[in-house]
Amino acid sequence: MVALIISFSNFSFTCEVPKGIFLLLSAGSFPPSFLLEENFIQGISVRVRWKDVEKSPGKYDWSYLDKIFELAQREHKKVFLRLLGGFWSPSWIYRKGVPFFEIKLHGKGFVAKSFINKYGDQIKLPVVWDKRYLELWASFVKVVGKKYNSKPELVLVHLSGPTFFSAEIILARNKKEFERLKTVGFNSTQFLKAWEKTIKIFKEAFPNKPLALNVHYVIKEDSLKLYVKLFELSYKILKDCLVIQGNWFSPRHILWLDRTSKIPDKEMFLLFCRAHKYKIPIGFQEAFPFSKAMKRHHLSINKTKRIRKKLLKLLLKLDIQYIEIYLEDIQDPFWKELWENFQFQKNFVERRVDKFLNIALLKKLY
Repeated sequence: MVALIISFSNFSFTCEVPKGIFLLLSAGSFPPSFLLEENFIQGISVRVRWKDVEKSPGKYDWSYLDKIFELAQREHKKVFLRLLGGFWSPSWIYRKGVPFFEIKLHGKGFVAKSFINKYGDQIKLPVVWDKRYLELWASFVKVVGKKYNSKPELVLVHLSGPTFFSAEIILARNKKEFERLKTVGFNSTQFLKAWEKTIKIFKEAFPNKPLALNVHYVIKEDSLKLYVKLFELSYKILKDCLVIQGNWFSPRHILWLDRTSKIPDKEMFLLFCRAHKYKIPIGFQEAFPFSKAMKRHHLSINKTKRIRKKLLKLLLKLDIQYIEIYLEDIQDPFWKELWENFQFQKNFVERRVDKFLNIALLKKLY
């Protein structure tokens, strides 16, 4: 079997990256108290919308975050923080000169059908690479950092800002969406400049905290080169405080990776290749609750058990640091059994890139 082995024996991280299972919360929600009593849950991953905190310029509502950190302190849990701009920006930014555009969404476009059902298919988005938008976003991030960076419960912050709906770096998933972006001035140079400013903002606001880049396709049609540039830009600025996170971990990938003759999706492939090269910690988020996916596909209990076994094998192989799990999979006894018994590696010793990766392309990327 072809394998690439990288030693970690003489490597240490400036930023301590947390290990374990983190409960992923929807924006503005709180975890059930009984789940925080579970020892295998190391902490909670919270999502905070800019518009919910800075409802008017310079006036902040800290009630939600204050309660989250009080809860974490009381229950001896850790906190991941994900700030959401883009669509979740306050409306007053447009009065401050931030340009915007409107776009018609599709079920397989920017967001899932559930989003369209809630907000409609024609929505307003800020131009997230615009100078004025980045200035206002920077002010917000710095204020949040000043208030919460010293909290010992805060152990990781997700990089975000030049994105439309989440912390994921994706901007367009089809040609129509990409063409629409170009009509409002999108180009790769502006995109990378926007991210360079954003990364430096977060580094200043949250010094010595691990900062996670949520990798995905930037532009579905041609994201390979752009992703590589963003990855290396992030590493150049953050060095040992950079974490790479994939938010698309799903049963589909488990089954697909098991077919070792196939080449993985570009974004997953690059995640592994670049992270292995630079010895960067890896984290994951479930793409969606596994328990719901199994029911939707009407898989038998035996088939589900085989998938769970392969998942465990893959996670051990990747030597991941942490994984963000949806509430449904913590409450479901079948999947809860997996997560509460999963043992994260105590130390970095080696990582193996096995034959499901294209070694020729790996060498080219190196």
